[in-house]
Amino acid sequence: MKKTLMLWLFLTLVEITIQQRFKLPEVTLEALKTGEVRVYIPNRDGIKKFSFHANVQTEIVRSEPGQYKNETKAGDDFWVLTFNVPNLSKDQNISYWYSVIANRVVYVTDGGWTVEELKDFYEPLKDPECKTSVTVVSGGQSSCIGWPILDDNFNGPTVDTSKWFIHHKIPTYSPPNFEFNSYLNQDDTRFFKDGVLYLKPIPFTDDREVRGVLNLTDKCTSSNPKECLYIHKSSFLLPPVKSAKITSKLSFKYGKIEIKAKLPSGDWIVPIIELEDRTETDGESFPKVWIAYSRGNKLLKSEGPDDLGSHWLYSGPVINSMEPTRSKFLKSKHGENPFSNDFHIYKLEWIPGKMIFYVDNEVYGDISTETGFAEFSMDVRSDWTKPEAPYNREYVLSLGVAVGGLFDFPDGYNSDNDIKPWENSDRHYISRFFSGRNAWMKTWHGDDVALQVDYVRITAL
Repeated sequence: MKKTLMLWLFLTLVEITIQQRFKLPEVTLEALKTGEVRVYIPNRDGIKKFSFHANVQTEIVRSEPGQYKNETKAGDDFWVLTFNVPNLSKDQNISYWYSVIANRVVYVTDGGWTVEELKDFYEPLKDPECKTSVTVVSGGQSSCIGWPILDDNFNGPTVDTSKWFIHHKIPTYSPPNFEFNSYLNQDDTRFFKDGVLYLKPIPFTDDREVRGVLNLTDKCTSSNPKECLYIHKSSFLLPPVKSAKITSKLSFKYGKIEIKAKLPSGDWIVPIIELEDRTETDGESFPKVWIAYSRGNKLLKSEGPDDLGSHWLYSGPVINSMEPTRSKFLKSKHGENPFSNDFHIYKLEWIPGKMIFYVDNEVYGDISTETGFAEFSMDVRSDWTKPEAPYNREYVLSLGVAVGGLFDFPDGYNSDNDIKPWENSDRHYISRFFSGRNAWMKTWHGDDVALQVDYVRITAL
């Protein structure tokens, strides 16, 4: 009993000493022209959680929820939070309080800040021990090793448009992929459930839905007029599926990209988890880098033993749309179960001269980019002759779901016992696909057809 009391007194004295030593870090606020506000404190030993509450142009009461609030449970050199203020302008006042949990104690303080400048971008946060990263961001900004470039846990209720660009267009009759779907900025193709982002293709079943006019002109995100307005002509139907796609507004060169996701399941469906060249119009052209690609067909076979279905995962540089170059640099992994059955962590480490691909922290392929790929380009340009080209510049991350297309499903392959309803050389590919809907729609089950994304993390290396 006496020993227990002495131990309790000792631990209490230690805890009091720690509390007395701890000094609550000062908070720093910065704002962008987009309305995003970044809030950060330097890391200190013992910190376990940082929470922030704020009101704009209204005084806040300490410990009461603010108009804007956020918290984080993990930090390296800094603990960083962001929130978005619509119509934020200079000279507005932000009243705040924040708390830090450290050494099992909650520390709280409050304060105020006036917006003196709206920046185009944030400068990387650097502490005295910052080691400059090879990663560059959005026009060549430098960063520190380990610094988060993009972090989104998709808690909803809407897509964070300060981080993501939402596509709204009709790619069906346009190169390079000729997807059989439109990408629409609608709540039924893009939604949240239990902290997961769903990007979901939805088929049309009525013949009347694929005839007439699809006019996206008012909110179209493409510079190609054909992708904003399409009028059905004869067998050239409107897209028989609507889907969703988002692309990061931030671009970067080099970094660690980690995505926890459940891939879509269903015939003639493919996920979009890829890097796209930010310099290409609408981000739709090649080159790309697949981070996770797996066809939604459970079994996709020709007359031989080869299966291209959802047991196979592919990643790697994709230089152009034409075989054999399209698949030349891909790495693959065969799974005991379809990759669409469960969530997996897909990761790419992109460093100077090399790309390394992981699934669930297991390396399954790497490729050297050091000498470049100029000899495989369909349009050899002077900038492709440089070392590492075309992977010597900044890329953006895209997430979404595509259906059909003229390059993702080779002719001569059938889905289990169902014949592929179109041929890639047939100009009437859309009407053939739509006519075969009774077969492929029976493999589309609820939200399983969606790409489900738990989180995205891009970190400087």
